[in-house]
Amino acid sequence: MANCSGWPHAGALADETLIAEPDEATGRPDGAATDRAEVYWSAGVSAGCINRWSSDGLLLERIALPVPNPTMPCFGGEDLRTVFVTSLVRTPHANAGAVVTLRSSVAGVPVAQFPL
Repeated sequence: MANCSGWPHAGALADETLIAEPDEATGRPDGAATDRAEVYWSAGVSAGCINRWSSDGLLLERIALPVPNPTMPCFGGEDLRTVFVTSLVRTPHANAGAVVTLRSSVAGVPVAQFPL
């Protein structure tokens, strides 16, 4: 097991804070990413959207997506302003399983790689 001391370099959890409890209609969370403005982007898998939450629990924006059951948003591209969102293949919807890209005005936080 890896040593998990020394946040953030080792990936240890610290200062956990519940910011929202979305329901089925809002979009049950499935994967998330954070941008440099400390906004939490969460895939609303049950509502077909991305929800953007402030650190104090305010729903800042709901972005409807052309796919059912979106999952796992992440920031990428050279400027970390492209948001990639995968989707589940659960329904016969034409776009089920597609990957959607969005542009953000705020760059994402790079994801750290941990040694195995």
